[in-house]
Amino acid sequence: MSLHAHASRLLLPAALLLALPVSAQETASQGFSLHIDPAIVAYESVDVDTDSAKFNEYRDYQDGFLVERLGLHGATADGNHNLSFVATRAGRDDARYAMDFRAEGSYDVELEFNRIPHRFGNNAHSLFSRTAGPRWSIADSTQIYLQQRLAQQFALNPAAINFAYLDRLLQPFLANAYIFDVGLQRDRTHAEVDLAKGGKLAWGVVF
Repeated sequence: MSLHAHASRLLLPAALLLALPVSAQETASQGFSLHIDPAIVAYESVDVDTDSAKFNEYRDYQDGFLVERLGLHGATADGNHNLSFVATRAGRDDARYAMDFRAEGSYDVELEFNRIPHRFGNNAHSLFSRTAGPRWSIADSTQIYLQQRLAQQFALNPAAINFAYLDRLLQPFLANAYIFDVGLQRDRTHAEVDLAKGGKLAWGVVF
């Protein structure tokens, strides 16, 4: 099986897409200045010759625009207080957001939100279908038919109930079964606060 992927990306400077006044990008308030890095806005288009879950296993490669990177930084004139915020692939299932605010010799606050998709397979077939909310079930008529066939075969020859028999029994139902992609989305959050960093005893809290 061959796997060919073609990805095209159009990068546009933030100045063309974000109508931010200059005063918002570089301001000074009580000695604290803020600076917004040029945002990298991309249009991403990916073409794969197979419906490969492996290719998309840990990434969100859907076609469309995304904020590839956006950075916000700030500091006081004396450099004792610093702020940093960076977002990568914002809005996607594999996005990452990180913020750090620190007062030198006093305290430090770090926050991170990391989205991690994990795709195991595409176009799986299941006799179960969603009925209401989180509930999944097999149609009563399907269950009754399969149970009757199994009971008949068990009465005739139990040893004949093997994979080949079950496969033949289920194929007509699987041909029109519910189709779904197998995967999960893990959203990981990290928060850390370090206090009294300049004292003799420093302590912190990590979540």
